Amino acid sequence: MSEARERIFAAVRNSLGRGRLDSDREAELRARIAAHRRNLVPARATALDERGRVELFIAMAEEVQATVTRVGSPAAVPEAPAR
Repeated sequence: MSEARERIFAAVRNSLGRGRLDSDREAELRARIAAHRRNLVPARATALDERGRVELFIAMAEEVQATVTRVGSPAAVPEAPAR
C-alpha cells in the first residue's frame, strides 16, 4: 500500500477512534469482500436487454433531475460536459 494511502486510512481510523484491525477481523472482512457478487444487476433490470437497461438508467436519472446527454461515439464524451 502506498504511503499516501496508508496516511489516509490512518486518518479515517483516527476519526473513528480506532486503530488497525486485528488479523482475524481483517481476514474475515477480506473473505466477505471476496465472496461478494460482482456486477450485480438489480431485479428491475434483469429482464431488459442492454438498450432497455440504458433507457431505465436514463429514466431514473432524470427522475432525480440529473442531466443525460447522448453522444454518437466514445470520442465525443470529453466535450459533452463542456457544453
